[in-house]
Amino acid sequence: VHCLRIVCKPSRFVSTVFFAETDTEGLFDGKPSVLIQVFRVGDQNALEISKTVHEFVEAKKARLPEGLSISAWQDDASYLRSRQQLLVKIKNP
Repeated sequence: VHCLRIVCKPSRFVSTVFFAETDTEGLFDGKPSVLIQVFRVGDQNALEISKTVHEFVEAKKARLPEGLSISAWQDDASYLRSRQQLLVKIKNP
């Protein structure tokens, strides 16, 4: 198991990330891929974590060598975001 400490600013989100090698192989858009899952722990704000991950992905896109890509996929915070927007609509019709 490999360990990496990540500090994302300005949200001051700090996390320790553990990597474990598996024998699982996968494809994304028909190409070989690596999956990195991000989870909320304790009282961390899911929407802030989602925003930080998306900002990280966008920043890395421009810096990757040709032939490599990065994307955020299956962001479950989108369900929370949709519910918040619905509550605002109901409160302010």
